[in-house]
Amino acid sequence: MAKPNSGGLSSSLLVQADMVSTVIPVFNRPDMIRDAVQSVLAQTHRPIEIIIVDDGSTDNTPTVLKQLSEQHEEVRVFTQKNAGPGVAREHGRLNVRGEFIQYLDSDDVLLPVKFAQQVAALKSQPQASAAYGKTEVIEFDAKPIGVAHRETGVAHTALFPSFLYYRWWFTSTPLYRRSVLEKAGPWSDAMNEEDWEYDCRIASLGGGLAFVDEFVSLHRVHKGHASNDDAHLSADGTRDANKLAHRAMSRARIFQHAKDYMKLNDRPSSIEQDDWAQFSKYTFLLARQCAKAGLSSEARAMTTISIEAVGKKTPQHWLFLKLVTLLGWQRAARVVEATGR
Repeated sequence: MAKPNSGGLSSSLLVQADMVSTVIPVFNRPDMIRDAVQSVLAQTHRPIEIIIVDDGSTDNTPTVLKQLSEQHEEVRVFTQKNAGPGVAREHGRLNVRGEFIQYLDSDDVLLPVKFAQQVAALKSQPQASAAYGKTEVIEFDAKPIGVAHRETGVAHTALFPSFLYYRWWFTSTPLYRRSVLEKAGPWSDAMNEEDWEYDCRIASLGGGLAFVDEFVSLHRVHKGHASNDDAHLSADGTRDANKLAHRAMSRARIFQHAKDYMKLNDRPSSIEQDDWAQFSKYTFLLARQCAKAGLSSEARAMTTISIEAVGKKTPQHWLFLKLVTLLGWQRAARVVEATGR
């Protein structure tokens, strides 16, 4: 799997001032993609463009995309072999023309004033890398009730240190400056936690955030809806060996991004000991999950990062590593799980 490198957008594309470019990766979601596209077309802000990247769909999604591009001049469609959402988003990123960039999952929708309010916020706060607002999580086909999820309703001035704990917004929540994404470089080809890693890479650059105290998007939950192809890629990420391997790869990069951020001088939102302790705790949990799945190399790497994050081996680290010496990684993880330690 390729490591992200710095890279700019296509030099042949001229940046259009005030344009918002929306990048939507899609795989086997012919009905949902219509909703996603319509939510972008319904934006009160103009100009806009919609870049859809078909990630190797095997159903009638390509037919639907062709119809959408023929019906709406704002829509452009690209195709690639199935490679995951990160690679698809990067494919789209390289073809945008807008000054601002919106990523959108094919099963989610934006609310009509999102672009207008977030573009205005970015223009009024030039130090901000991204603008964000409130996102609600709803069941598919349900009506919103006005509850902001995770921390999308909380005003943050920067991504770090809070993003070190977890990704507290959704893909649809932020609107980014194109210039910031050019500095951050390409998306990773990891299949899991690639979005968290991407945002932490942006966070490592030290830019601020602009908060819009309005609902801007809906994250739609649709487990079991229509077909198994609709399941979120993050599902079963605590047991599936391949997904765990991708999570471990992303987590190692997140750790490096946080260290890079700490090298910046006089940050207004520095990472403190308690922040590192939380990151260490969840990374150590990932280490044990990897070990249980038989991923000894990943388990070793995550354990090492967990220890480095707090600067010492905790009693939990000592116990687990002692069990690893006696039993091996997989059996040690099972013993720790069984005893609840």
